[in-house]
Amino acid sequence: MSSRFLLALLALLASLGFASRPASAQEVDRATRGVDRERLPAGKPAPDPAPVVSSTLRAPSVVEDDLDPSLFPERIEQQAEPQEPESLLEVEHGGKLWTVGGYDTNVFRSERGTKGDGFGQAHGEAELLLKLPNGGELFLEVAGESLVYSKQNRANEHYVSTFFEYFQVATDWLELGVQNAFEFSRLNLLDDVGDLLPRGRFGSIDEEPRAFVILRPGDPEGLDEGVFHMRDLSFELGTSYRYKDYEENRGVDSLDYQELRFDLSIRYRVARSPRSRLKLKYRFRRRDYRQFRARERDGLIGTFAPTLDLERHQLNLRWTQQIQLEQFWGRVVVDLGLTYNRDTYRNDRSYREASFSLGLEWWPVKDATRVDVAARGIGRDFLVRRPSQDGGRLRHRLLRFQLGVWQRLWNLEQGWSLEAGTRPGETLMLAVFGTATATLWRSRDFREDYDRLVVSAGLELSW
Repeated sequence: MSSRFLLALLALLASLGFASRPASAQEVDRATRGVDRERLPAGKPAPDPAPVVSSTLRAPSVVEDDLDPSLFPERIEQQAEPQEPESLLEVEHGGKLWTVGGYDTNVFRSERGTKGDGFGQAHGEAELLLKLPNGGELFLEVAGESLVYSKQNRANEHYVSTFFEYFQVATDWLELGVQNAFEFSRLNLLDDVGDLLPRGRFGSIDEEPRAFVILRPGDPEGLDEGVFHMRDLSFELGTSYRYKDYEENRGVDSLDYQELRFDLSIRYRVARSPRSRLKLKYRFRRRDYRQFRARERDGLIGTFAPTLDLERHQLNLRWTQQIQLEQFWGRVVVDLGLTYNRDTYRNDRSYREASFSLGLEWWPVKDATRVDVAARGIGRDFLVRRPSQDGGRLRHRLLRFQLGVWQRLWNLEQGWSLEAGTRPGETLMLAVFGTATATLWRSRDFREDYDRLVVSAGLELSW
């Protein structure tokens, strides 16, 4: 397995050289990827979250664009204040490389005839933040990942992604931004709005530009300082267009689609120290498939059935609480979600869904030792579709539990050097980490149940 793992790492490093724009192999909410200042050096950088979930070793994403939120850092909320433009360009940069070895007990998510296999995985990302003289900020990220199994080569997965954001504070109450995400990925299995599709070639390109505005109403005079602060309240409104083009599979309809999205979120900073945040987000999307055909109420494709069109309404409430005690430092993230997915033709793919996720981040040794515990559950009930071998309507259930440990081995602080482009406080860090993820998937559809355990350990180099 060592030779395959080395080849995967070399392929990853080569891919970072030609990638030109980022999204995410996990289909995460792209609106949270920009303006994520904690991931870049800023004075003494905060510890980066350990990669407690490898993006490709996951259960099929039963809710696209909705992974476990506890595994991603929050957008930093700061009170916008007009500032005098800087005369010089400021540059901040960061990056990470990590390599993983592990074992997957159910590579193909099968109910019967499960196949386990060892794997090697490599991930790399580089980030650049430019603070412009006009007060704007330009954020760039390039990332890539490669997963190679020891024996089950058809399960190998790869992706390269890029992300761009321009962010501008216009006034003390208005902020503007544009983003662009691009990704190339190659997966071995695809879950598409409730269908676990047959194994095939699922290479794809994914492009999504987005524009957004953030409104901060400020703090009106006379407001009771001890009860509520308007300056801690913010609203974000965004819209985007997404196009996904899949590699063609002979004998089946193409899964290519285009999608219009709209999102509105409300954030409130409950407390500054320890940090406490509430966020309510509504997302709407309209997805139109180019060839993939809709189904009748009996699950069959009609003679004159049109292409599939879907509308999704999704509401999420998220609470983030930092914990700071004398001998304890950590963070708790709780996320509750409701989703309604509507098939505009005959409701074959219409369903209602409820989800929850809970994440606990604990630092027994501040900035050195971290333990992550996460749980996620999803219940999806179809309105019309029936299982192929059972009575009642189709339903899906997912439970996922995760444990991760991250340990810093050493920090190397770089001195100030104009030639090298470094500044005081920047560090080069090496860490070791391990994860274990247990997944239980239950479905009323015939032979769609499966259990899966993935364990892994690796090294992380970040700067």
